Amino acid sequence: MMVGGLVAAICMVTAWMGLMGALVMYVVSLGLLPIAAVILVAAINLVAGGGLLYWCIGVSRDLLFTATRRQLAGPSMAKPSAP
Repeated sequence: MMVGGLVAAICMVTAWMGLMGALVMYVVSLGLLPIAAVILVAAINLVAGGGLLYWCIGVSRDLLFTATRRQLAGPSMAKPSAP
């Protein structure tokens, strides 16, 4: 199962790279310099990845696993004991 998951992840990454390569080739066919097309596609991917990461962090605050989150956060998130 682990090997199958790894192979599936590799296939998905190579498919994404192929799509981005095709996008670069299309942008070059429109007249943009090849290096500028690669930088443009990389910048678009970087912005999209950053946006998704920001969204994931925001959504993770609404998870229901309060005990797990409290243990993972460590003592700083623990409620102070009553005197």
